Amino acid sequence: MKRGIFCITLDICPTHADHARRRLKQSLVQHLDSSTAVADEIGRHMLTYGRRVPLAEMIACINDVDAKTLSQPARRLFLNKDAAVVTIG
Repeated sequence: MKRGIFCITLDICPTHADHARRRLKQSLVQHLDSSTAVADEIGRHMLTYGRRVPLAEMIACINDVDAKTLSQPARRLFLNKDAAVVTIG
C-alpha cells in the first residue's frame, strides 16, 4: 500500500491522465440521464458553489487538469510523510 501511495507522488503518465479525464467526463454525462439525477446535481452545486455549474464549464475545468497538476498535491501530501493505516477484521 505504501508503494502505491509513493507511486502517485512520482510523475504521472500523460496517457493515464488523459484516460482519467475521459472516464470522469463520461461519468458526468452518464449520470445526468434522469430528472432525479439532474435535480440531485443541481442541489449539490447549489450547496457547494452557490450556483448551478454548466456541464460545459465542468468539462473545461477537467480539461485544464494535466498530469503535473495531479502529481503536485500528491507530493505535498504524501512524500516524506509517515503513513497511518487502520484495518478492521
